[in-house]
Amino acid sequence: MSFINLEQLDQDNSLIDYHNTINETLDSLAITIQDLRNPQICFVSDTNIAQLYLQQICQKFPQATTFTLPVGEGAKNLHFANEVAEYLFSKRFCRQDLVIAIGGGVVTDLVGFVSSIYMRGFGIFNYSTEQNSF
Repeated sequence: MSFINLEQLDQDNSLIDYHNTINETLDSLAITIQDLRNPQICFVSDTNIAQLYLQQICQKFPQATTFTLPVGEGAKNLHFANEVAEYLFSKRFCRQDLVIAIGGGVVTDLVGFVSSIYMRGFGIFNYSTEQNSF
């Protein structure tokens, strides 16, 4: 398993520009994925994150699929967990594939839950956009 170290804070503890950070993260992720056995990839985010970064993600990973959740705690429920699971099933995702959650607690929690119930787990990578997670 590979880990990616993200340096999010500069010396005065203010956030570094996310556009730079996400580009670096996507570059590191692309290198890490090369070591895997050609998995299918799905990026899951909410509508706010999708508006900011979906274009960059699709350029870097043109073979990847995406799933966008509504913003807010209301999306953290069984209905949306089922939506994500059905989407992955429709794309024939299996245990060797990778789902990348980009967002806050709602997105990362929901993807973690779906991973635990879908085909006894699949690879997940959580990229949190919340400052509290750093």
